[in-house]
Amino acid sequence: MDFIVTRQIQDIIKRCKFLRVNPDEIFIKQGDIGDSMYAILRGTAAVHVMLDCENEKECLNRVELALAKKKLSRNDFGTEVAQTLTGSCIGEVAMVGSNNIRTASCFALNTCDFMVIDRSLYSVSVKEVIEQEFHDKTTFVERNPLFKAWTPRQRNQLVISMKKLKIGYGEKLARQGQDVDNVYFIYKGDIEIQIDSRLYEKQYPQLHSEMKRLLPELTKDTKSLPLAPHLLRKERMTSHRPQKICLLGENETIGSLEIILGLDTYMENATAPGHCELLVLKRGQFEKTFKRKYALATLDQVKESLANKLCLYIYQSDPNKVAFLKFLNIKLMDSNILLEVKRSKHAKARRNTNIGGERVNRSVEQQDIKNVMKRLHMSTNRLVPKDRSRQGNSESQSFQSSLNRKLTCFKHVILFCSLRLLGY
Repeated sequence: MDFIVTRQIQDIIKRCKFLRVNPDEIFIKQGDIGDSMYAILRGTAAVHVMLDCENEKECLNRVELALAKKKLSRNDFGTEVAQTLTGSCIGEVAMVGSNNIRTASCFALNTCDFMVIDRSLYSVSVKEVIEQEFHDKTTFVERNPLFKAWTPRQRNQLVISMKKLKIGYGEKLARQGQDVDNVYFIYKGDIEIQIDSRLYEKQYPQLHSEMKRLLPELTKDTKSLPLAPHLLRKERMTSHRPQKICLLGENETIGSLEIILGLDTYMENATAPGHCELLVLKRGQFEKTFKRKYALATLDQVKESLANKLCLYIYQSDPNKVAFLKFLNIKLMDSNILLEVKRSKHAKARRNTNIGGERVNRSVEQQDIKNVMKRLHMSTNRLVPKDRSRQGNSESQSFQSSLNRKLTCFKHVILFCSLRLLGY
């Protein structure tokens, strides 16, 4: 609605109708013929979709049966795929489509006031704007390789759940430490990413403690050589500023990494260096969508892409401030790695109290290390020659030194992935 001129707004106000809907009352039925759309003036509406119907006629029959029950239950109308708030439009999909069939059922979660725009008014006022937005969302989903294996209905439900957003030069899309409410897909333009690694310990205290407990090796080598006075002064002047990392382009996401890792706040600042168009998916909707069976393979692709992005963050950041980013990368790739490390540390503790079982514990320890490296897509032949020469004395090799070698290899893998991302 942002691009409707004043004359069109005046025409809409003159010719539209007003509708008030009570809480838990249905005002759009899936499978029905749509001849109007609704702009929410006040209140919140829930969108439910039956995903297991063979056709829309079957959906409508099931909706009518659910309405005939004495006690109305929204669960009978399918899965809740979205909630629309004041200022949003709902029901426009049937106006855009050629068959005019409603693709979802809609309920008022509280007392809602709507501005009803019928088809004749729609055609002379908002049609061009609505259809352009729907076309952009559909184009993005159909061309994005992440959703290539989805059925047309599954892709259509994602399109319905998304909202288009336009931002200009210098506008903040996300601030580090701000609650993660949305996932943003970049449709056109770029987004500049900045991070402040100093804030992570305070921002994620529980994860930071877990890192120090399970992988203290990540933070052991963060001490740097003494700097000259003028360089030290320069570092102090810039240390409080977020560091510019990279520009994210089309099909990249902001917010998905935090949600997949279970983080409550953004770990980065995202700013538009120019005009940018994005598609927005609510956090709850992202979680529901990517937990479904048909989306599991897509989720694995998203994780792989995010792991590469984290490698780029690590490569572009100060080497002394990347421990937590490395930890997140390990956690993202396979959280079971951390469980194996924890079990190996317990095995080492048991070995220290049971000398008779030392050889068995060492064998278990070596197998755990191999499993960890396998999960990281590494093998012993990736070790640097200096470390590989020590393998002959495996009986005297401790878990600690093995883990150090693993982390050294992981740095090489990070560098390799980063160089590929940068196009070298």
